[in-house]
Amino acid sequence: MYQAELTRSNKEIARIMAIAIQNTFKNLLLLGDIHSPMNQVSEVYKITSAHGDIVGGFTIYHGGRLPTVIFPYGQTEIWSAIRAKVNGLGYPQINLVYPIGLENAAGQPPPFLGWNEYRWTIDFVDIAMRLEKDEIAVESIDHLPEIRAATSEDAAEIKEFLDRYSMEDWFHPLQLQSELAVVALDKERIIGYAGTHFETPYTVQIGNVTVDEHYRGKGLGKALTTAVVLGILRTRRIPTLFVNEHNTVAQKLYETLGFAPFDRFQFAVGIQA
Repeated sequence: MYQAELTRSNKEIARIMAIAIQNTFKNLLLLGDIHSPMNQVSEVYKITSAHGDIVGGFTIYHGGRLPTVIFPYGQTEIWSAIRAKVNGLGYPQINLVYPIGLENAAGQPPPFLGWNEYRWTIDFVDIAMRLEKDEIAVESIDHLPEIRAATSEDAAEIKEFLDRYSMEDWFHPLQLQSELAVVALDKERIIGYAGTHFETPYTVQIGNVTVDEHYRGKGLGKALTTAVVLGILRTRRIPTLFVNEHNTVAQKLYETLGFAPFDRFQFAVGIQA
């Protein structure tokens, strides 16, 4: 019998992290929610055994429109405890994210199957990629609009820009604290953005790479991504990112920079049945 409770100490969080790190890249989102700055808008839950030992954990991210439940990879034995806790919280609608593997080699069903309290719809699947080079080539950007570091003062305009492309659920002003985000400008108007979703001591997840539709096809998206990647490499961490499985153009762009797929993550939306 397993139980889920909110963590009460840094020691408990450290134990959950130690378990999650055994599958670092499959638990990227969970680890990102645990670490600063996104831990400011995330709840960390511990899973304990009948003897009171911490055997795992999960998070609920509250930085988007809906609470987002991040399941730990592979620990099917604790999934029922996670479901019971989430059901008890009474959310009428939730997101759920889970790594399913490039070929689903584990043969395990995703955690939303058999969850009778919610009616689930698969929202989308992202291909997870990580940079497999120690450095990347830097190309001239003289022909491109101005690119500069994003600051907290840009937060409202960045959000308004991303909202036009249905990215509102995946941007939070706290992400700008990474000091890795960049914007492209035309006459002081934001026409492009690239930043981070979250950070861990080992990885940084690039996110929200978006270019105004009137400025695409000129290499601006590549330049924005390159700027963020270079910033991450200076911190001696591994750049990672998600790209929609149907967005083959973006996948090819990232591959030219040295990114390679390592997993697939399934995003689902649940509505109380």
